[in-house]
Amino acid sequence: MSEQLTNEVLAKQAADGLSPELKAAALIAAVKPYSALGEVPIIEEIRRQIEAARGGDMSRGHAMLVAQAETLDVLFYSLASKARAANDYQTMAELLCVVVKAVEGCRSALEGIAAITSDRH
Repeated sequence: MSEQLTNEVLAKQAADGLSPELKAAALIAAVKPYSALGEVPIIEEIRRQIEAARGGDMSRGHAMLVAQAETLDVLFYSLASKARAANDYQTMAELLCVVVKAVEGCRSALEGIAAITSDRH
């Protein structure tokens, strides 16, 4: 194999290995409920989602952001309740820091929903 061909093959492998869908699939496949699926079907699904988004169909992104906002809202109340019941200042302060991050994440998700929704109209 020529040096140029070898370099081209290596460049292609690097590009494939650094693709967003491959990196996402590797991480998703490492999570317990999804590990049985394997990376290939996950990559295929992510590619379908990417193509839908490229075509203007943001319904998956919208649904994902709504689910994240709802999850962060529950997390906020759960952690705020634990902070209120904390027996020491350090624990309360640590929990409240995470509560603030949950609020910021929820706000960010809601802003994303608003952006997607306004793009539709």
